[in-house]
Amino acid sequence: MADYRAREALLRYKANVLGAVQEVDQAISGYNAEQSRLASLSRARSAALDAVRLSSERYERGLTDFLNVLDAERQQFELEAQYVISQRVAGVQLVALYKALGGGWEHYQAIPPIRPPEPAIAAAVRESNGLRPISTDPGLSQVQP
Repeated sequence: MADYRAREALLRYKANVLGAVQEVDQAISGYNAEQSRLASLSRARSAALDAVRLSSERYERGLTDFLNVLDAERQQFELEAQYVISQRVAGVQLVALYKALGGGWEHYQAIPPIRPPEPAIAAAVRESNGLRPISTDPGLSQVQP
């Protein structure tokens, strides 16, 4: 009976490890795919800027109508929007990768206290007297020379 329980625990452990490895693989492939998409969109944005510049020059010389300029600008703006969306998705994919790898953050890490800003006049008077705060604790108002 104990042998079956040990075997069951081992199989559950292997299934958990395989699931974790699969999750990491999916996160890596998702992040890499989004990075590839960002690179492609970056090249497309550059080409769109060239197209806008070229169509504007042709319009200014009287070689084409303004519709070509508008169409080139519309395509450029669409690519800009896609690029921004892709940047956001890449950030989400990076967070998913960190989570799949185990996080990198712990709940027990304390955030250091942030001292509230002092009014400008009090800070100037304190500085002119050569005094600085002893503690960063907002409840303490002691100063030290």
